Amino acid sequence: MPDSAHNRLSIDAPAIVVLAAITAAAWFIGVQPALRARAEREELARQADTRIAELTLAQHEQRQFTESLADAHRVLDNATVQLVSSRRLNERVAALAALAREHGLQLDEIKPGATTPEELFDLVEIRISGQASYPASASFFAALHTTYPDTEVSSFRLAARGAGVLPADSFQFTLLWYAAPADAAD
Repeated sequence: MPDSAHNRLSIDAPAIVVLAAITAAAWFIGVQPALRARAEREELARQADTRIAELTLAQHEQRQFTESLADAHRVLDNATVQLVSSRRLNERVAALAALAREHGLQLDEIKPGATTPEELFDLVEIRISGQASYPASASFFAALHTTYPDTEVSSFRLAARGAGVLPADSFQFTLLWYAAPADAAD
């Protein structure tokens, strides 16, 4: 019987090795690639979900931007500024001088500078200097913005002399007037 157990073991051992080899081969050929493919599919699904979420967010942001842009266009369409021809420079200078005096500015000089032709408008520099308090200057700027929306303050300098010292504080303003081109109809 011991011989028979030994014979059986000698027969069973190669069969066990063959079965182990078949099992290992099945694992490496079938199961492991299937598991790897499943993991790759899950990773691709996660990436797809991430991309879909990013796309949804981008679409939402685009809709908000488009709505915001449409709102801006509506505001621009309703807030038209009628440009006056740069040929009317003397009238504008006189009007600015009157506005400055209305707000307590004492003018030493109001002088047009260079006119720069642009594609849709002429850009006219106007320099103003004189004496005024800070509150008077601020009041002038507010009135300028309201009365002449086609004119912006490019630079300003205020020099304080001290409380109660005369003459008053001095100022120098550079204004930019966006005018209709000189060759445009009034």
